[in-house]
Amino acid sequence: METLFTDIETSLIHQLDKMGIEPNTIPRFVRDLIISLSDNPAMSLLQVNTRLHCLGWDHLDYHTFQLAKACFENGRLRSLQV
Repeated sequence: METLFTDIETSLIHQLDKMGIEPNTIPRFVRDLIISLSDNPAMSLLQVNTRLHCLGWDHLDYHTFQLAKACFENGRLRSLQV
């Protein structure tokens, strides 16, 4: 099970990198994403993207959003905040 979460985290980091988020800013992005999802875990992709856009981030695509939600729901997203 641990390997599955490691694979999801690795995939999420790869997707964020593909979006153009610099490796040194990924922890800040993840923090903003955690705050957004903590406020309302049932947020839709549109709602999350609106909030992230207000904070100056680019929009997430559906695949990246699902990876982030999987990490968040299993408490693993926080580990990416290094």
